[in-house]
Amino acid sequence: MRRGELIGLKWEDIDLEGGTIRVRRQVARINGQITEAPLKTKNSYRTLPLAEGTVAVLKEQKKKAGNSPWVFPSPTGGPMSPDSVLHMLHRVLKRAGLPKVRFHDLRHTFATLALHNGVDVKTVRGMLATSPPASPWTPTPTSPPKPNAKRPIRWGISSPPPFNSF
Repeated sequence: MRRGELIGLKWEDIDLEGGTIRVRRQVARINGQITEAPLKTKNSYRTLPLAEGTVAVLKEQKKKAGNSPWVFPSPTGGPMSPDSVLHMLHRVLKRAGLPKVRFHDLRHTFATLALHNGVDVKTVRGMLATSPPASPWTPTPTSPPKPNAKRPIRWGISSPPPFNSF
């Protein structure tokens, strides 16, 4: 999910029994104000499955959120600032001894791991709400190998593939 989509979640968007999240809005800073905003594209409106562990974490979060309609409320009970999420991420990474990354990089990591574990490209695109022209996810020399690949794909950053002249 995009940062704004995540902090735009309200409890009405989450079905803990059914294990799904409906992505229907984002929170953004517009003209200095934290506000609800429409999603980036029509494909951004989607329903996502939740893993059992995620459902358990969300049940605990529901207790912490109190009466706020927001899944991740600010200390005042309103929507959280997108900037606050980035600062929290950086604090967690620092405590873990990991390098700083952008929140958006987590989407790329998810996509890479999903593809590496055999999730098909169409499903990953749907979960990330990207369109084919904006997401040229074809195997490249730096893509992780797929377990069922018909031909081996080199993985890692080393030298470019050999040039094939036709």
